[in-house]
Amino acid sequence: MVRPDLLRLVAAMRTPRRDAAASPSIIQIPTPDHRRGSGVLVNSLESSPVHWEDHAMDRSTRSNLQRRDPNATHASAWDRLGKALGVPLTGMTGLMRAVLKDIDEDATGIGWMTPEPSRRRILVSDQLYACADGVARNLVESKLAYLDFEEVQSEYMRFLERGVTHQGRGYAYPKPQSAWDDLYPFRQGAHLASCVRGLGAALDCLGSVIVGVAALPLSILKADYRKSLEILAATAAKAADPGAPVLRELRDQLASNLCTSGPDGWLNWMWGLRHSVVHRGRRMGYSDISVERTILGALLEVRWTLPLMPALSEAEAWHAASEMRASQLHEQATTTLGGLVHATAALVDQDASALLSLWRTRRDAPDLLPQPLKVQWPSVEAVRAPVPPFRGFAPDETAFRIDQTSTGPDGIKRLKAAAATAGDSRWHNMAE
Repeated sequence: MVRPDLLRLVAAMRTPRRDAAASPSIIQIPTPDHRRGSGVLVNSLESSPVHWEDHAMDRSTRSNLQRRDPNATHASAWDRLGKALGVPLTGMTGLMRAVLKDIDEDATGIGWMTPEPSRRRILVSDQLYACADGVARNLVESKLAYLDFEEVQSEYMRFLERGVTHQGRGYAYPKPQSAWDDLYPFRQGAHLASCVRGLGAALDCLGSVIVGVAALPLSILKADYRKSLEILAATAAKAADPGAPVLRELRDQLASNLCTSGPDGWLNWMWGLRHSVVHRGRRMGYSDISVERTILGALLEVRWTLPLMPALSEAEAWHAASEMRASQLHEQATTTLGGLVHATAALVDQDASALLSLWRTRRDAPDLLPQPLKVQWPSVEAVRAPVPPFRGFAPDETAFRIDQTSTGPDGIKRLKAAAATAGDSRWHNMAE
């Protein structure tokens, strides 16, 4: 039985595009699902290559992003982006709105958080909102990096259309013709690193949100996801505290969310991959190549893969695996990376819903969990620090006046609640 994609190929060969350069050695076959692999047909027929458009940001995604919304406002941007990109943001944006609503311009910071206004209350309140915003931003940026990663792989397959040739027992890829061709692995690496960095940053910002919402004794400025969960578990274990039951409920809910958001071990694997691109020497790139004999030649399918044990060095992985193939995951890199984006977004969405519930409980009963401001913001001396010597690489290039900045309504509310607008002396007159 002849495969449907080969039938499409034959039809395309009968009506070649006039602008296609003749190539006797390679034909690109479109595949029904890009994630299943991309095929390059190696043969000896005198024919024109089949050209195809397989951009990662496919027509449906681009259409969703460009669809006009007659009711669009700046306030609804997160909802539009989440829906168009397929990233669940409703949980975190709901928490963002609740926190922003409670930030009080007159009381400075979140008024119900402590009985008296203070500089620490301002700093903790604003950082809590900034981190919730940072979670959503990093998720959107990670999804964009994932789409760019897919698109570079599609471009690379078009590069292979120039001619894959037999060489001994294997196949030789076409030679690069410019520095742009040399950039393919670097562009792939840049988008991969950007994606996993963003996912890690989203979770670390989530850690700070957990610290702020659950009133944990940890610096909200330097918290991360894993440390916040450790402190949450330790604080919840203190049965004598009146707030311990709600913290235990939150601890159990966050643990359940982690278990249901993705397959076993996905988060530790992602941390290993993130560390490998941020702190360590880069791992080598591998591709899985298979050949299928057809009536027209050999269909060569190329699938890029990611390491099975990214926390190990390259040499460690070679020795830990029984064979080279065992050092890699047996799925496309796009499948793995897309799964990480989906699992992280699902975890964040579920955690944000649990945190929003706790936030509402605390707002109704502020004394349930006292906010440890001195622990969450140990020192306010940074605002008195001398101006750093570094003033930029072209310090006179533009004139920026802090009293003439422009921002949206959310930013204006934050400025006023932080007593940071021109002529507001409350910051200087309040306790630390």
